[in-house]
Amino acid sequence: SYMLAQNHAMVNYTVTDGLPSSQVYDVIQDRFGYIWFTTDRGLSRYDGYSFENFDSDDGLPENVVFDFYPIQNGEIWCSTISSQLFKITGDRPQFIPYKFNDILFENAANFITTEVYFAPSGESYFRFHHTGGYLKLSRKGRVLNKPQLPGKERQLNVVSKVLIDDTAEPFFF
Repeated sequence: SYMLAQNHAMVNYTVTDGLPSSQVYDVIQDRFGYIWFTTDRGLSRYDGYSFENFDSDDGLPENVVFDFYPIQNGEIWCSTISSQLFKITGDRPQFIPYKFNDILFENAANFITTEVYFAPSGESYFRFHHTGGYLKLSRKGRVLNKPQLPGKERQLNVVSKVLIDDTAEPFFF
């Protein structure tokens, strides 16, 4: 008997092709079929033919975007270099900041978000790289628990994936 393997075409896209930067951190396909890229110069959306780029002039909270976090309702959340979150909605994308980004910034400035959980009750949970514990916010944005931040050694770190799930219980508590 013979085994046949498929050859997959690999394409290397660059700034010359339309990406805003060669620093790509994450890739995802949305429910409309677009391929999205996070970069140090904003987001890029690819339709199979060309790239459309988005930055702070288009409504992003800032230009350095690290990761995508899809949730069941089709929204895609993103994290930025200063721990801000925003979501992408719609075929003609809109960028909507997380309503408590100021609280995230106050409690974890200069730390990269590593885990997020939006509970059905409306509470939100966040972990940050090189911190202990977690930040927990009530549905109205009141801080219910603070992470343990290191002293003066604050530094930016490589981001890891975030879990945003409307139905599961937090796995890290």
